[in-house]
Amino acid sequence: MHESYGYKNLSFDPITYDTQFLSASIQTFITGIIIEHLIDEQRLKRTDCVARYIPHIATECIK
Repeated sequence: MHESYGYKNLSFDPITYDTQFLSASIQTFITGIIIEHLIDEQRLKRTDCVARYIPHIATECIK
């Protein structure tokens, strides 16, 4: 399906097949909320090394 409907802004420019929408900021905000929730549940510590949860990403922590 290569059809698009609606407008991409308040100037009523139409959405096209290759219209891009910025969502990275929203994803960062939601990730932060999830991390804070895990910290509140004591399932995660702010000082934990990333390698503890994703072993292949790093071999040692920076202190």
